[in-house]
Amino acid sequence: MKKYELYFKAAQSVKIGIWKVNLETNQVSWDDVTRDIHEVADDFIPNIENAINFYTEGEDRNKIKSVVERAIAEGVPFNEKFQIITAEKNIKYIESIGQIVYKNEKPSQLLGTFQDITKEQNLMNELQLSVEKFFSIFSSANDAIFIIDSSNGVITDCNTRSMELTGYNNSELIGLHNSELFPVKQRKGIKIFLAKHLTKDDYIV
Repeated sequence: MKKYELYFKAAQSVKIGIWKVNLETNQVSWDDVTRDIHEVADDFIPNIENAINFYTEGEDRNKIKSVVERAIAEGVPFNEKFQIITAEKNIKYIESIGQIVYKNEKPSQLLGTFQDITKEQNLMNELQLSVEKFFSIFSSANDAIFIIDSSNGVITDCNTRSMELTGYNNSELIGLHNSELFPVKQRKGIKIFLAKHLTKDDYIV
């Protein structure tokens, strides 16, 4: 057990909670960090049922039940992300890790960590929304839009309007150097012009 104790002490120092289930008595234990993440009162006594009920009903609650049952039955560790609703009715995203500890070759305890990753997940969600918004504009814009690899000037993607205006199809445009869209006499100057602005991290209209 010493290696687990060392690991859990290290986890607590970086605000990672520790939880434990005694598989012989079904007693659930939470450390202070885990309790803080759940925003429970000091006199709150966790058990298997009320601990699972913090997980958002549906996919997240079903997933935590599944991974815990599999860990106990088959000894399979887990490392999963979940959404929970705290005692103060706040939505949080957490990462939970669990592993079986054996005693006399029988499952004795389920030990794990609990980390609040709400800030990171919210940033990911915002990024996903930004990407979806960009591609919505990208696909429906009335202007030709090209996505160009700044390291080599090669077109990596383009919208439908770009094909209509250039007369090239998608397969012809992707992989083409952007200067190829200009008259031969202008290509060298275009390459220098774009390279100059990329070096300055500038933009042009």
